[in-house]
Amino acid sequence: MPIIEGNFRRDGLGTIVTLNMRLVWPVVPFWIAIMLFLAWSSLAVDSRVAGPFGARILLLGMTLFIYLVATVPFAIEVRIAMKRLLSVLCPGPARSGLPV
Repeated sequence: MPIIEGNFRRDGLGTIVTLNMRLVWPVVPFWIAIMLFLAWSSLAVDSRVAGPFGARILLLGMTLFIYLVATVPFAIEVRIAMKRLLSVLCPGPARSGLPV
């Protein structure tokens, strides 16, 4: 679930809403540490984790998988949150902010 922070600012007759969405803080260091460990293990010359070339490619694939496991669900949750926020903040159809 994204953490949503933002503010409202008056702009003439309308309001500008600025949002910032991020991951929960304890998840980020853990996620980065796993990715760095896997990437370093696949690239280090004297790695005990990955010896042959195939094992190194597997570790790089695991690094990519761990990256996607965190980013894809986060992007999906951001889309869901944005749709809900737009339905709450805009009583009518969503507008682009451009004059017609």
